Amino acid sequence: MDETVSNAEIEDIEQEVTNAIWFISLLSKVDGLVLIDSDLVIQGFGVEIMVNEEPMDIRLARTRFATSASRMKQLDYSHYGTQHRSMMRYCNTVPGSLGFVVSQDGDVRAMTKMESALVIWDSIKLQRPEFMRRVRQRSARTKAPISV
Repeated sequence: MDETVSNAEIEDIEQEVTNAIWFISLLSKVDGLVLIDSDLVIQGFGVEIMVNEEPMDIRLARTRFATSASRMKQLDYSHYGTQHRSMMRYCNTVPGSLGFVVSQDGDVRAMTKMESALVIWDSIKLQRPEFMRRVRQRSARTKAPISV
């Protein structure tokens, strides 16, 4: 009986997480960005970054750990568009921040400041197709509709 109750609770929690992800994705459709704090609490959406100080040293991470800035490729700030540059300025100015920029073509870049350089990870692969396949399978098993 305890196992059945636990499994039901796990499924409920997974559904809550799925719904939260969908809700956040809907907020991201508003022009601007979704601002989430370190506790994953949404602080705002449709937000504009108002930081003006440009990063002096931008590097492209060649590995997921990005351990040595000297081994990373130097990038040109002016090569990027408005969304990327504003997120670069924010991450460069706010210690510990982690920024994600999703382009219209689906490319995802992550960035954060490490030591004196702003480090960018290019072409991040998201797990959404696999995640959605699992959600649909779970929904089919329980005959519950996928809610957004």
